[in-house]
Amino acid sequence: MNTAAHREGIEWEAALVQRARAGDLRAFERLYRQYVATVYGLCLRLTRHPASAEDCAQEALTNAWRALERFETRSSFGT
Repeated sequence: MNTAAHREGIEWEAALVQRARAGDLRAFERLYRQYVATVYGLCLRLTRHPASAEDCAQEALTNAWRALERFETRSSFGT
């Protein structure tokens, strides 16, 4: 990814985070859809069990929602 496109992606993501913080559920849904497969994949590698991985991914993203106020947009939401 080139630098300009990367910067645009970070700005787009930061804007979604700001909107989600303000209570925009659609903004968080876009973040969720962007990262759910990645989070699930990581959980699956850790648990080696699909149902446990689904639970793990749901819990991780629920925790992300709850901690959104503390998230610093200096890094990617995916981290």
